[in-house]
Amino acid sequence: MKRISEGIMLTILNRAANGNYSTREIIRTTGYSPSTVIKYIGEMEKRDLIERVRAKRMGPGGPPLLVRPTRRGIAWTDGELGSLLQKLHKDYGVVWGPRRTFSFWGITFYGAPDDLI
Repeated sequence: MKRISEGIMLTILNRAANGNYSTREIIRTTGYSPSTVIKYIGEMEKRDLIERVRAKRMGPGGPPLLVRPTRRGIAWTDGELGSLLQKLHKDYGVVWGPRRTFSFWGITFYGAPDDLI
């Protein structure tokens, strides 16, 4: 892969950390093209940021493969978010606060939404 977007990687890791998402569901919820998601998932697997695990069978057909972050993926995400927040604070005077504050700036967070905390 020639060019890697850390923003796309953060978005995919966010989806994977927030639930049991298959590749198809990540494509649907992110709005990225199937080829983009598949390429990024492959690259992120090589970097040990995510893993694919087989879900329990819930009906006919084979069980889906779910995408989830590895420990390394979670640590990488935490570091990238910290860097983005520091840059926003320096460049725009943004202060640390709830997730919704940062959603305005396009920062992806993982974890429970603000209204569930």
